[in-house]
Amino acid sequence: MTYLDVKLHPAVLSGYHEPKYTSQTASIQAFGLVLKALQYEDLPSFLYWRNKQNVRNAMPITDKISYSSLHFWYKKQEHSSHSYSYLAYLDNTPIAFTDLINIDYEGSRGEGGLFIFDDRYLATGIAYHIVLCKEILMHYLNIRTLISKMKLDNTESIKFCESYGGRLVRQEGDMLIYASEYNERRSALKRIASLIRREQDFQTYLGDSEV
Repeated sequence: MTYLDVKLHPAVLSGYHEPKYTSQTASIQAFGLVLKALQYEDLPSFLYWRNKQNVRNAMPITDKISYSSLHFWYKKQEHSSHSYSYLAYLDNTPIAFTDLINIDYEGSRGEGGLFIFDDRYLATGIAYHIVLCKEILMHYLNIRTLISKMKLDNTESIKFCESYGGRLVRQEGDMLIYASEYNERRSALKRIASLIRREQDFQTYLGDSEV
């Protein structure tokens, strides 16, 4: 195999490409829901969801954010191939936000976040469906190590992260830094897909991944 035979995502080769979202990443439909890339017109609703008390409590900075700061963040990451942001839709209704940021293509690693803003789906297991969908994105981008940052007192998120292979790396102030490596994460997610009766989706979208 020659160098030119290796097919990589354009961002791996250039660090930046236009447009950022492709047909493979703009919308990811699997595991019973759809991840859709966050759009400019979503910002007013997203601001409301992001400023909900239970969401802010899990953030490093718990203050409410302004529309101007949200707009600045959106424009900064809009064309960056090192950041992907999504709304998760269930039955055509947005219920959660998830992202993959600070992507290091050379190191095959990225930092993930997730929060559910529709209270009806808290503690329902839907977060596993979202993580499985995001694994499809990570596979496409060749991201093998997933970094997660959580507050010391966020026991539910810590248990959730550990359930799909997350391991504590270090502590930074009141934040815990976890890393989830590909082999262990894939094994855990395969088991989870079976528990939520999504084995076929796992085989279809992630079953050909090599360990």
